[in-house]
Amino acid sequence: MFPGWYLIRAAQILVAPYGRCATLSGNSLTLGHAPEIGHGVWLYLHEAWFGTGMALLERVDETVLHELLHNELAQRGQDPKHRGEPWAQRCQELSDRLGLAAKIERPRSVRLDGKVVTITPDGCLPYAELARWPLGLMDGAPLRARALALPSQAPKTWRPR
Repeated sequence: MFPGWYLIRAAQILVAPYGRCATLSGNSLTLGHAPEIGHGVWLYLHEAWFGTGMALLERVDETVLHELLHNELAQRGQDPKHRGEPWAQRCQELSDRLGLAAKIERPRSVRLDGKVVTITPDGCLPYAELARWPLGLMDGAPLRARALALPSQAPKTWRPR
């Protein structure tokens, strides 16, 4: 553990698809920092949303990565929101490492037909997909297989306990 950083825990919560959750996943940033909640990632799982079997497990991996990215940015003192530059930069870095074909730039607010909308530049991942990153981008190998194939980046002085 690094000084000043807090440990993240993940919890899976099974809910009915008619439970009308505000989100399908959340993290300690979106769910608040109340001591009774603690820091972590929460997944609201139901086969109607995520499928079953391996499809469910693959979606869980992708959703946990998404929520942990919010926590990572917050712990580094960066803007953890989907619209922020740090979110776009980190999604691009991770996409490149995972071999995902995605060009990612930060979203911008523009006025179209008298309305202010959030879009990304032409040729970039649309904002709606960026806000769900990496969900829907795994074409071929699933996230876990891609991650396990990466070379370790653990510091040379690091040793497991």
